[in-house]
Amino acid sequence: MTAADDTTGANAGAAAEAIAEVTAVAPAVGARKTGTGRAGAADPVYSIQHVSRRYGDLAALDDVSLDIGAGEWVSIVGPSGSGKSTLMNILGCMDSPTEGIVLLEGDRLDKMGEPELATVRRQRIGLVFQQFHLVQHLTAVENVMLAQYYHSIPDEKEALAALERVGMGDRATHLPRELSGGEQQRVCVARALINHPDVILADEPTGNLDETNERIVIDFFHQLHDAGTTLIVVTHDAEVAEQGQRQIILEHGRIAREVTDASATPTKGASGLSSGGTRPGAGDGGAEGAPGAGEAAAGSAPGDGARNAGVSGGPEEDR
Repeated sequence: MTAADDTTGANAGAAAEAIAEVTAVAPAVGARKTGTGRAGAADPVYSIQHVSRRYGDLAALDDVSLDIGAGEWVSIVGPSGSGKSTLMNILGCMDSPTEGIVLLEGDRLDKMGEPELATVRRQRIGLVFQQFHLVQHLTAVENVMLAQYYHSIPDEKEALAALERVGMGDRATHLPRELSGGEQQRVCVARALINHPDVILADEPTGNLDETNERIVIDFFHQLHDAGTTLIVVTHDAEVAEQGQRQIILEHGRIAREVTDASATPTKGASGLSSGGTRPGAGDGGAEGAPGAGEAAAGSAPGDGARNAGVSGGPEEDR
């Protein structure tokens, strides 16, 4: 066990309390939410109509149609190769469909070129990745400020406040290699929230975390949902998927079925997750980030030149 792991365990309780402070950003985030937060919301954040994404002869997505309401929490699940990450990349403006229409609050993403998509990513979408994508030579607060830099103007005071909200204020000056996997993921969440995005897209956000840090991250997501934030979470974890109001199950690039949990509430939270021990196949992720990919996590994607630093379009599992 590393010193960083010890720090994570010692700070878990404090972090759980600190995430409640997310309500401080609720007006900025929630003010944009006009829908019902349920399937069939009057004002969907996303409307996807007959979307396909092909790589040669392989259809990673095949005629997918889906509406996601403002303030809704949607879980996207399915086996490897089902198209989950391809769908996430299209929603996150990191890829474009081969066919079909993608609307974000009425704007046609499928008609936008790369410069326009990059602007949408930086201005309106918060991205949380399984592999963290922190810049290794920047401190935690500098990684959060990097997202501000690509969005508008860096503000260290605001960045520090964002880290405080996820229980990482006392680790703000530490480099990624000095943080545990759970701590790095909380920095990623702070970075995703710093520009008050319309929607949070999280791709396997708990995949590299132990159960303690998984509960911290999921509790924080519930705080965001309570504040009106739209959450779209890709996950293999059935317990994490059940936290959402809807589960979209993909198989072979198509929507196989949807599961609606009418009882899902913003306070359902991590109380529905197992406690104690470590989930099979999930450590704390170590202290390794994804060197050179931080700029991409701050809001860039393929085609951003020096700012993309290695985030690919359709991931290998979905191709």
